Amino acid sequence: MSHSIEKSTELIKAVYWGTLTKEDLQGVFKNAVNNSEFLNRIEDMRKLENVGVGFNELLSFAQELQKMELPHVVKSAIIAGSQLQYGVARMFQSTLNHPQMKVQVFKDEQEAREWLLSAE
Repeated sequence: MSHSIEKSTELIKAVYWGTLTKEDLQGVFKNAVNNSEFLNRIEDMRKLENVGVGFNELLSFAQELQKMELPHVVKSAIIAGSQLQYGVARMFQSTLNHPQMKVQVFKDEQEAREWLLSAE
């Protein structure tokens, strides 16, 4: 899988295409940590052709995230274009139990942006 990362003053947008793998998840995570980028995020999955991670990989990734102490609450809006993408995103959302991370799943980018920029 490949991905691109766009950064603005208010948020980070990661766009994924190809096949999503465990290594890709860890790579994006390490990039954010190494650059101390604790901004709200859009994770756009709509261009993915396949999902190569299952429950165990998502749970392991969520457990890595749970070990982090963040300087503030970070919101992540996952945009899903297919039922498979939506299911994977919801599975990740349900496994992540971090008091400083909020995750919501959307089908529309405008709704995702509105939620990220809201005071909620």
